[in-house]
Amino acid sequence: MHLSLNQPMMNQSIILFNEKLSTFHVVKFRKLVKDDTDLVELEGDGDDDRGSLKLDDGGEGDSTKSDKHDDEQSTVRTIDYPNGDHYEGEFKDGEKNGNGTFVYADGTKYVGNFKSGSFNGKGVMTWKNRDRYVGDFDGGVRSGHGRYYFANGDKYIGTFKNGAKSGKGTYIYADGTKYVGSLADDWFNGKGVMTWKNGNRYEGDYVNGSRDGSGTFKYASGDKYIGPFKNGDYNGEGVMTWINGDRYEGSFVNDKRTGRGILYFANGEVYTGSFRDDKFHGYGVYRYKNGNVFKGNWENGMKNGEGKIIYGDGTVKENVWKNNEPITIFDHVQCGKLHKIHKNDKEPVEDNEQGNDIPGEQEYETEHSAKHKEQVDDLKSSFRKIVYPNGERYEGEFKNGDKNGNGTLIFVSGTTYVGLFKNGEFNGKGVMTWKNGDQYVGVFSNGQRNGHGIYYYSDGTIYAGTFKNGKKTGKGTLVDAKGNKYVGSFLDDTFNGKGVMTYTDGNRYEGEFVNGKKHGFGTFKFTEGIKYVGSFKNGDYNGKGVLTWKSGDRFEGTFVDGERTGQGNYYYATGEMYTGSFLNGNMHGYGVFRYKNGDVFKGDWKHGKKNGKGKIIYDDGEVKKGVWKNDKQIQ
Repeated sequence: MHLSLNQPMMNQSIILFNEKLSTFHVVKFRKLVKDDTDLVELEGDGDDDRGSLKLDDGGEGDSTKSDKHDDEQSTVRTIDYPNGDHYEGEFKDGEKNGNGTFVYADGTKYVGNFKSGSFNGKGVMTWKNRDRYVGDFDGGVRSGHGRYYFANGDKYIGTFKNGAKSGKGTYIYADGTKYVGSLADDWFNGKGVMTWKNGNRYEGDYVNGSRDGSGTFKYASGDKYIGPFKNGDYNGEGVMTWINGDRYEGSFVNDKRTGRGILYFANGEVYTGSFRDDKFHGYGVYRYKNGNVFKGNWENGMKNGEGKIIYGDGTVKENVWKNNEPITIFDHVQCGKLHKIHKNDKEPVEDNEQGNDIPGEQEYETEHSAKHKEQVDDLKSSFRKIVYPNGERYEGEFKNGDKNGNGTLIFVSGTTYVGLFKNGEFNGKGVMTWKNGDQYVGVFSNGQRNGHGIYYYSDGTIYAGTFKNGKKTGKGTLVDAKGNKYVGSFLDDTFNGKGVMTYTDGNRYEGEFVNGKKHGFGTFKFTEGIKYVGSFKNGDYNGKGVLTWKSGDRFEGTFVDGERTGQGNYYYATGEMYTGSFLNGNMHGYGVFRYKNGDVFKGDWKHGKKNGKGKIIYDDGEVKKGVWKNDKQIQ
């Protein structure tokens, strides 16, 4: 280390900063020589490194000046404070200014620059617990770029603000886990990437140190989750894919598949329905690879409750299930016989009356025939099987001479309703299945879909939301077969009101809809960075709006059928600007173009080029008039 001096020094100290080692050294002179080539021996302040300093007096000054003069030139002070703190370093204007060392009574130590009594500039702070910070200070706190070494082996490299980690930075844990991204107030906040030593990787949003917002979690095993997070867990509508080829699309709650979803198995089988804690739970449809389909209730991943199997040949078997096993099969036999088929036996229960089929199940003991008779009589009073003149068939509960309770109605067209009836109408929870494969699961009232329900279209489209008088009306979510997703208001089966449409290509519209089209005020964001904010009509930009490009260009003005048409201002990223008329996206009509060099053109435009009369006003004030054709001046 070398230092060039232009005045003599005696019994003074100097603070030296070693940039390579990021350390400071407080040294004291024991000897002063005038010869430029001699070395001055230095002694350190204890823990700091020792070394030598080459002194250059510049050929001026007198090394034998009096002690009084030395005192006047000295700016280094040593102070012991009453509370046990200690300072040694430069003073100016009665305050710590320049390089110095401040040691707190608790052992915390700062070595570096001071300004107006506070840590300011480059410095090193070391705590008693062996934490250490090397970097910028401002106003007594860590501010700017720096490195923080934790005693436990963790390390942070990045920006600080008001003493806290804030801005862009890298945090490396002692075990090798690494975070690169945004921070605020000592927390991971904003966009970031976390990489674990085991190979797992997360990229996405953080809030107060937790994964919160949209993100992608890739496991070292090859499994991957894409979707929303909350408090560090999967929460919301997401997609999980496994290395074996399985894929789940649907709702998550606290890392578990819970709610509505679709699970695609690698072998081609598919489950669509309700989940709870990663298991099938509630109503669901399972499609086997052999073509068979099960529709019914599930509990903890197994068939439990009522359900039916639709075989590939069209045969339908209805059962009551327990832990994936059928425990009862209902059959209907004329002449008043009720069959109950257990897994291991089959015995008829006789009814003396004739004429009504009585579907149902009853517990019975073969040695008590009187009990059989009583149970069958009870069934007769509430169950009916009816074939109507128009070919419709009903099987289910009857009360007060009409369909009341649970039942099944099969229409001639092949449409089937299974669920609750009231006074002959669909009323309550039910399932309607159409011949084309469409299916509705939800609430009915007065024979129509009314209330909350889920409609599964045969093409793969799914709607979940409210219905009124048989139509989608109210709040709901529709995901079409391509994966486009709409969340918002419906009226009479169409998007109406406020909503958000997210397209499979990543484009997104948020705003007003009328009769299924973007209509009113809204915002359309394209994946390539283009954004439109303004009025829509019949699905296109129409009216006043602002269109911004990724390049930084921006248009503010009038649109017609998606094109810039009418009056507007076009701001270029280069600083240039056009104000005037547009037609089909081009400058057309009278307009003013301001160039970045200060020149201004005022005149007529056609199809994006200067055409017709105009004038150029140069930056120096000179004006030239003329006639242009296709951007070239011809007169």
